[in-house]
Amino acid sequence: MLCLSLGLLIDVSRSHAETLQANAPVALVEDVSAGRILMQKNADHPIAPASMTKIMTAYVIFDLIDQGKMRLEQVLTVSPAVWKRWHGKQGGATMFLRAGEAVSVENLLKGMLAVSGNDATYALASSIPGGLDAFVALMNKEARSIGLADSYFSSPNGWSNNDITRTTARDLVLLARKTIERFPQFYVKFYQQKEFLWGKSPTGQLIRQHNKNPLFGHIDHADGLKTGFTTNAGYCFTGSATKNNHRIIMVIAGLPSAHARADEAIRLMQMALSAIP
Repeated sequence: MLCLSLGLLIDVSRSHAETLQANAPVALVEDVSAGRILMQKNADHPIAPASMTKIMTAYVIFDLIDQGKMRLEQVLTVSPAVWKRWHGKQGGATMFLRAGEAVSVENLLKGMLAVSGNDATYALASSIPGGLDAFVALMNKEARSIGLADSYFSSPNGWSNNDITRTTARDLVLLARKTIERFPQFYVKFYQQKEFLWGKSPTGQLIRQHNKNPLFGHIDHADGLKTGFTTNAGYCFTGSATKNNHRIIMVIAGLPSAHARADEAIRLMQMALSAIP
């Protein structure tokens, strides 16, 4: 028997009842293998997803590759406009691309998902026929097709000027699950990278950046997905890990710092995994 209260789910069928309670303003933890919600708090409240938007962007790219409309080895040229908008401090997280640089779709995906490069994201999104507007339309079309009932995307990175992207924790868990189920080979290839090297420092050395996934190095079998931050969204995270053929997917949002995000992600995932026999 399950007893549910706001923000709290207790499995009273166990002699040692497991309790999950979120400190984050928004949270959802689900054992998607069993179809069982372990905890939810404001899971249907509209949120700005910040760079978690890139999970949707990656889904669209994976679908285009699956259809043969894009190839991993395909080389794209970074436009001056993409470089101008997304380099330096005003560009947020970056892969350190250069204007006119030729980069494969595979490396751009790595730059987008491992280090959250906004430059990589826009290089990918603006490359399709019809450009950025066509890509955003595809994001919303795919979102509807997989059942994201409360999501709207206005950019590929959730961080553009006048961005009105909105989603919910429930939709993000569904999006993560659909990504893992439909594109398992891409999920393993791109979401499990611990670090990425690209660009060069002033001394000519390759720039090494580490994945900000707070579960890596703390949770065994953690394998995705994506952090996010803007002033509007706060610090947020969609994450996943497995144990004994069970997959836990979690979303937390609205936290005040990267440290608080990491603490909350690790704590909730540890508790969720400990409930799996």
